[in-house]
Amino acid sequence: MSYTPTPTGDGKYRIKVLDQNLYVQAELVLNAGLQLCALNKSEEKQKWVINAVPGKSGVWTIKSAADNNYGVTIYKDGDRYGGYGYPLPQYAASLNWAIVEKYTDGKQYSKLKVDGETYVWDSNWGDNAVNFYYEKTSVSLGPNQCYVFEKLPNDPPPPPPSKALDVLFVQDVTGSQGPYIQKAKDNINAICQTLISSGQIAPNALRFGLVIFRDHPPQDDTTGGGDGPEAQCDAFADILTAGWNDDAEKVALLVTDSPPHGIKEDGDGFPNGCPLQHPNDPVKIGNQLARKGIVLNVLACEPTLSGYYKNALDFYKGVTKKSGGQIYPLGDVQSVVNSILAASLESFDLSAFAQSNLNKAAGFSNNEAGLSKALHDIRAQVHTFVADSYYEDNAQGDANAQAWFEAESLEEGRENIKRVVENRIKAEYRSGKAPKVKVETQPISFVQAQRAARMVMARTGY
Repeated sequence: MSYTPTPTGDGKYRIKVLDQNLYVQAELVLNAGLQLCALNKSEEKQKWVINAVPGKSGVWTIKSAADNNYGVTIYKDGDRYGGYGYPLPQYAASLNWAIVEKYTDGKQYSKLKVDGETYVWDSNWGDNAVNFYYEKTSVSLGPNQCYVFEKLPNDPPPPPPSKALDVLFVQDVTGSQGPYIQKAKDNINAICQTLISSGQIAPNALRFGLVIFRDHPPQDDTTGGGDGPEAQCDAFADILTAGWNDDAEKVALLVTDSPPHGIKEDGDGFPNGCPLQHPNDPVKIGNQLARKGIVLNVLACEPTLSGYYKNALDFYKGVTKKSGGQIYPLGDVQSVVNSILAASLESFDLSAFAQSNLNKAAGFSNNEAGLSKALHDIRAQVHTFVADSYYEDNAQGDANAQAWFEAESLEEGRENIKRVVENRIKAEYRSGKAPKVKVETQPISFVQAQRAARMVMARTGY
């Protein structure tokens, strides 16, 4: 191994104490800081991505190679470090670090400090934690202030994507849905290309399917949908029996502005549910979808769905929760494309993440909270649907959604919900406006970890 007193250019490095077998190691937990540890060649937390700051000589950013989103910053802790603070890797951009070359005692090395500041890295408190301290004038007086750098080979190129994705559109084709259908049709090629360009899906491994539905006679009026509720129960059955690729992540997107029959809506022509009855119980099917690894999402055409129907929002929140999906509001037709993309990518990432962590289920039998925390602590990067909240908070609505989530049948769910009379949509969106929707790659949130945990538990039977 060869060492240089400063980085020789952008790249990946180990940072070593000059005259000791000690290397700077990241501890990627809250306020854990940096440690000096013996060399471990397989330890990613001893590797650092160091890049020159443009326009500045001898100034660099330093990020953990174990998680490239963790930049080295500074944390103040007067009780422990005499007010000098210590370097801290945290989920944030790196500060600018001056790496200042020195030559004393016949040796070349560098000292590290925040650009423009005085105190340098040291470890002088007896526990191998890296802290800041005033600069000593020689190696012998400040041995843990002196560092050299080992340049590491470039990482091999990432393997080609190998995952598969099946996306099933489930479209209400009653008269009110025309603009949404046309918008999706006009942009299907762009949607396909964006999903492929995510870099996660193998060539020729993206498939789309389509289920369309209206209602049962005599309620199947194509101009308006008849009684309000539609034949979503039958659509759910078609989702379950679609020709899914067993090796693919499976995402179903139901686009509708109405509820299914049987959830206690006024004027429902089939108040007990689908006239075909068994097996088209959407609650039972929701549980089956979860066990088969099919993530059900609902793109709710608003403000119609929540403005006209009192129970639809809570029903869809509860039944999508079973499979780790959720409801996404479509406030206007212009948001269709971004919402489809965001819902598809977010569900794909969470489903794949859950599938890769099925082995964790046994250690958290019937403990969703514990499994959620364990999955959250992995700090995976996932595509995330980003938009301002569309719906008002409502305690009874949340209780209803939980009742549908826990129910084993449509009948059981009906017995455990109470009517919500308040307007469910925030005031600024009731006239048809909608929050802007985008998709971003972010560290997994705890809510997303909960969704992944439900996927794991449903697929493994815990």
